Amino acid sequence: RSVRCGKMAEAEADTWLFDSVLGFFKSPDWALPVMGFIDDNCVIFDDEDENKFAYTEVYDAFKEMVESLLQMFLEDMGVSVEQFTTVCEKAGHTNTGREALEAILAVEDYVSFKKMMVKRNCELEYEAMKMLQALSEQIAAEHSVKAEPPAGSEVA
Repeated sequence: RSVRCGKMAEAEADTWLFDSVLGFFKSPDWALPVMGFIDDNCVIFDDEDENKFAYTEVYDAFKEMVESLLQMFLEDMGVSVEQFTTVCEKAGHTNTGREALEAILAVEDYVSFKKMMVKRNCELEYEAMKMLQALSEQIAAEHSVKAEPPAGSEVA
């Protein structure tokens, strides 16, 4: 009986750990540095098939940052990387486990990383173009207002 209770407690601890990690992935502590990194570094990524050396450098830096964020989170939780790895190996067959593993393993997928960076670069370029167009329209509107004579004045 105590073996079964021990396994249940261990399974609950595993679920708690995965729920905590998933919560961390959705938190500002994760999202802000990750999105900041993406925004700061996506400008070099273009839609060409060629994989430039600079892409690899950025990808390696991204993986380091993600590993560091996860490691700090685990340390704050009082869980070692080894303990987390063991839990991952055991829980890969559960829905919660798979979801956490997919989020972690996505970092190891260079092709997905490059697609994400190219997409974000395109989004930022589009936003910049919209802002420039709005600014251009605003300037044109201001010039047309200044070019019109004031109301009630006559041109001789």
